Amino acid sequence: MAEGTSLRQRVQSFYNEITNLGETALQRLPDLYREDISSYTPVENRFGMKAFRESWLKMFQDYKAFTFTDIHVL
Repeated sequence: MAEGTSLRQRVQSFYNEITNLGETALQRLPDLYREDISSYTPVENRFGMKAFRESWLKMFQDYKAFTFTDIHVL
């Protein structure tokens, strides 16, 4: 992605790639998140890039397809 691209654009692009490319898009995680990422959802808390990536991999196993819409970057 272009050097001048905003974080918002990079995150939106990533979620579009998740929808269209699946697991291949996970290669971009280090471009968007630091190794010490903390992610909280209603069902789990994840600490670190490894746990975050594993959570994505589990989603790909558990769901045939998913789509992200109306993405907001805060």
